Amino acid sequence: MCWEWARWIEKHFYVPLLLREGQGLATGWNEILAGDHAAPSPHISMRCAIGRRLRRTCAWILAIQALAYHGKIAVPPTPMVDFAEALRRADVGPIPGAVMLLGGVAFNAVWIIFALVALHADRVRHGQRTMHEAMG
Repeated sequence: MCWEWARWIEKHFYVPLLLREGQGLATGWNEILAGDHAAPSPHISMRCAIGRRLRRTCAWILAIQALAYHGKIAVPPTPMVDFAEALRRADVGPIPGAVMLLGGVAFNAVWIIFALVALHADRVRHGQRTMHEAMG
């Protein structure tokens, strides 16, 4: 939400000021911004915000972690030759490798599905607008 306020100020105050067109108060941006500061409320839902964070930032981190886990199982100390060996290597203490792998697959599936559902909701709500055209 903070970047939205900053974008409003940039677009409706700094640009006209730099172009020597006055402060651009005729557009009503100052009333909108004052209202947001007086009674702050989110412009997007929590689901939408989490989905955007997953897609823009966390997806890369989680994908790298999944690849690193695959490498941990597939390579050391010798390359794996069958799936049974992969299950043995995935064991964590008393937790069987099958449970660990299913947990990893379920975890990644849940965040991917969540991010895609939130993306679909964004597209339904905003149509074909780009994310920088409007607040929320």
